[in-house]
Amino acid sequence: MKLHLRKQNPTKVFLGEIFVADYNLKMANVVITLRIMPIGVETNLAKIEKSVLEKIRNYTNNKTIKSEQEPIAFGLKALKIIFTADENKSLEMLENSIKENPDIASVLAIDVRRAIG
Repeated sequence: MKLHLRKQNPTKVFLGEIFVADYNLKMANVVITLRIMPIGVETNLAKIEKSVLEKIRNYTNNKTIKSEQEPIAFGLKALKIIFTADENKSLEMLENSIKENPDIASVLAIDVRRAIG
């Protein structure tokens, strides 16, 4: 059997008479958790947080973003940021954009999962 598109529904793919896929389906959202490590204990986390939240808002067009400080060791704290985004978008582009800040040592996506509902 061959895959084919029907003229009356060009976005739907059929294998014989069996419906296989619909190209009009909307992709899901994902919940992303980033851990952002500053370069040192003396780094101003509030300043980093402000710049990172702005970049995330531009990336996702989402205003609901959760941010918290996570103790690591010996007074060093990381920023843990949770937000939702469209799964079609490249997370790597956002990470690279955040890493451009000289006060940030690393950016790590510690959790990425599909949102339900």
